[in-house]
Amino acid sequence: MFKQIVEVAEVQGSKVKVRCQRKAMCSCCSLRFACAPRKEFIVVDANPGVSLNAGDTIEVGIEESKVFLGNVILFFVPSLIFVVLMILLRNLSVVQSVGIGIGALLVYYFLVKILLRYKKLWGDIRMLRKV
Repeated sequence: MFKQIVEVAEVQGSKVKVRCQRKAMCSCCSLRFACAPRKEFIVVDANPGVSLNAGDTIEVGIEESKVFLGNVILFFVPSLIFVVLMILLRNLSVVQSVGIGIGALLVYYFLVKILLRYKKLWGDIRMLRKV
């Protein structure tokens, strides 16, 4: 599990708005642009029974398996699509087959982006404990 200590900025009922240094927490993750791009604050669910106030520090984390799934969706599947298209389109000129391959990848990434708006493919960042 990828973990980081963060500071509570605001408590919103059962949710906690935390301030994190994205460079530290997300520098090793290839999905950093997908979960909360360019945001200084992230909202996580608070653990029941834990009293939190602004200024408290908590530990948050995300499962490695979810990061792995995101890597497969963002890197392996597009590579596979491109290679399969290059094999299937080998009778066309290089420019045509590469153009079709790049077009297919653009459509794929567009569909993934739409899917991400409505469903999280990788897990949420969650609170682990109060520090």
